[in-house]
Amino acid sequence: MKHSLWYILLRAKLVRLLSPGHPADDILFLDYDGVINTDYTITEGAILSRECLGNVSRLCLRFGLKIVVSSSWRSDPDHREYLYDYGLDPSVVILGKTKELNTSRAEEIRQYLYDHVYINRFIILDDNEIEGFERYQVKTDFEQGFDTEKYEEAVRMLTK
Repeated sequence: MKHSLWYILLRAKLVRLLSPGHPADDILFLDYDGVINTDYTITEGAILSRECLGNVSRLCLRFGLKIVVSSSWRSDPDHREYLYDYGLDPSVVILGKTKELNTSRAEEIRQYLYDHVYINRFIILDDNEIEGFERYQVKTDFEQGFDTEKYEEAVRMLTK
């Protein structure tokens, strides 16, 4: 059964209100291609951009975000190691990954939010538009990835 984002967020808020003291996570849904893997990375022969990944680390450390991998790379058994090998701060927690539902990324994120009610807030970094999640997404492009400009956009989004 498909639930609306409004319903999922309201349900989570009610559960948290009924469970005072239960910790809730702040989540960063992370795509790889177009966010931390860019045209430049490919031409340089690297797997991931250290600069873009450094910006992901700074954002996570600044706001206490935990990573949930929403990228198609999540099926690679080494998807977590790539992040740390290319510069993700070791203190940043990779909480998990979205389920592969063979639907849209929006549906996979929606299902993750439905299954995990103890989420305080979230942000999505992706180079494709995630329908229905526009106000939660920083849309990057494959040329630049999650550069300083997009980092600042994410900071503004998380501080409003």
